[in-house]
Amino acid sequence: MSRFPHRHATRAGQRPSSAHVAEVVRPSPARAEPHDAAAWLPVPEPDELPSVDDLLAAPPDPDAAPQRDVPVAQPSPARAEPHDETSWLPLPEIEDLPPIEELLSVDAALEVPMTARELPTVMPSPARAEPHDETSWLPLPDVEDLPDITELVDPDRTETPRSAPPSGPRRARRVTAGLSPRRALAVALVAATVAIGFYAVPKVFSHRDHVQVRVDGRVISADSGQSTVGAFLTEEKIKLGPADKVEPSVHTSLSNGMTVLVLRAFPVTVDLDGALRTVYTAESLPRVFLTSLKLPASVGILSEPTKIQAGAVFHLRTLRKGTLTVDGTAVNYNLPVLTVRELLAHYKVVLGPLDVTSPPVDSVIPVDNPFVNVIRVAQNLSSTVVGYNAPPEILPDATMAVGTTRVQAGAAGFLKVTYEVTKNNGVPSGLTPVSQVPVVPATPTITFFGTMADPRWDEIARCETGGNWAMVGPTYSGGLGIYNGTWNEFGGPQFASNPGLATREQQIIVAERIRAKYGFGAWGCGKKLGFG
Repeated sequence: MSRFPHRHATRAGQRPSSAHVAEVVRPSPARAEPHDAAAWLPVPEPDELPSVDDLLAAPPDPDAAPQRDVPVAQPSPARAEPHDETSWLPLPEIEDLPPIEELLSVDAALEVPMTARELPTVMPSPARAEPHDETSWLPLPDVEDLPDITELVDPDRTETPRSAPPSGPRRARRVTAGLSPRRALAVALVAATVAIGFYAVPKVFSHRDHVQVRVDGRVISADSGQSTVGAFLTEEKIKLGPADKVEPSVHTSLSNGMTVLVLRAFPVTVDLDGALRTVYTAESLPRVFLTSLKLPASVGILSEPTKIQAGAVFHLRTLRKGTLTVDGTAVNYNLPVLTVRELLAHYKVVLGPLDVTSPPVDSVIPVDNPFVNVIRVAQNLSSTVVGYNAPPEILPDATMAVGTTRVQAGAAGFLKVTYEVTKNNGVPSGLTPVSQVPVVPATPTITFFGTMADPRWDEIARCETGGNWAMVGPTYSGGLGIYNGTWNEFGGPQFASNPGLATREQQIIVAERIRAKYGFGAWGCGKKLGFG
C-alpha cells in the first residue's frame, strides 16, 4: 500500500503534470512550526451538538433508529507530542513526479517561468517543531467573552432550540428546561478549560524538590515545592533561633537533592576583664568564634578552650603594659592580664606564706600606674641564670597551599630562675623554684602552615556537614564527612585519632590523598556538586 493514499492516479504512460504536484507531495514533517501555544482546543459548533436530554437519554435501539452522526473535533495543537528528531521526511513516488524538463520549461499557456508560478505550499512538519513546553498554561478566554454566570446556572431560563441541520440522520431536538445546549456547551467549555489547564501543566503543580535536612540529631527527607531553604524549613515547622546556623543559608534557592544542615547554637561564657556574659554560637572552631566577636586590638586572650562546645569559657583581657620587679630583677611586660595574680602566674612566681605584693595580689592592675612589686619575707632564696627557648608557635599562612609549611627560626634567651632553699639543721636539703623571669627574652620558632586549599573542599564541607570541621560522629567525622575507617587507612592518625579532632588543613591533607586515588566522586556531595 502506498504511503500516500490520497494521490491521484495517472493515465498509463503519462507522467503527472506539474499541476498535480500539490496533490502528490504530502505535507513535510521537516518544516512544521511548533504547536501554537495560543490555540484553543477545537470544538464543534453548538448548533451541531445534540441536546442535553438526548445525551442523558438511554441509548436507542440500533435497529429502531439510525445512529447519530456526532461531529468529531480535530486534534488539538495544545496536546501535540514533541517533535520526533528520528522521523524521516516522506517523499513522493518517482513515477508521480514531473520530468525535469517540464519543471524547467516555460509554461506555454501562461508563458511565465515555472519558478514564477504559485508553487504548492508544503505544510510545516511536526518533525522539526520545537518540543512542547510542559510548564506552559493553556490560554484562557477573556472574561468579557464568557456568558454571565446567572445565564449558565438559572434553571428557569429556557431557549427554543434551533432547528437541526437539514441533512443528516440527527433527531429533532425537544425544547428542554434548564440548560440549553449552548449553555451546556459553555459550562462544559469552561470546566474543560480549567481541567485541561490543570493537567496540561503537571510540572507547575507537581514540581517538588527532594531535600534532606539534618537537625537535632536526625535526618528528615522531604519533597518540597518551596523556592528557598528558609521557606522549606518553615514548611517543615523547623524553628530557628537567632544564633542558629543554616548551611546553605536560608536565602539559598532550593534545589533537588540538596542537603540542609541546621546547627543549633549553644551557650559559651565570655569573660572580658571579669565581666561575664553568655554568648550563643553555632561555630565549632575557637578562632572563628573569636573573629565573630569582633574584638578590638587592645583585647587579648588570657586562655581559650581547646575545643568550643557548650559550657566553654573564653577569658579575654585588656592588654596591660608595665614593669614587674621580683627577686631582684625587673621585667617589662605587655600581656592580657587583669590582676596581679594573673601577672605573677605568667612568670611562674610563687608567693611564700609571708610574701606580699604591691598592689595586693588579687587587685586589678591599674592602667595609670602599672608597676608591680613582689616583696619576699623570711625566705632563703638562691638564683641562677639558665638558657631557655620560647615555646614554639604554629600559625596559618593564607599565601601557602595546604600541606606546605615554612619555619621561621627562633632564638634562645636567658632566664633568671630563683629558688627557695630548704635547710635541714642548717644544711640545704632542697630547692623549690619560686620565679622565672627572662633576662634576655627568647623568640619562638614559628611554623607557618598553608591554608590555601582548593575551594571545592570548602564547598563539599558546606554540603556534607554545613562546614562543621569539628564534627565527631560514630561513622563519619570532620567537615568533609570522612568515613572514620578511611581516615585511618589514609594516614589520618598522624594528625588525630578522629577527623573531627584534626584541623581543617589536616583534614584536607588526608582528603587529597583520598582524592588522588578515587577522585572527588568518593564524596556524595562531590558528585552532586558536579566535581566528578
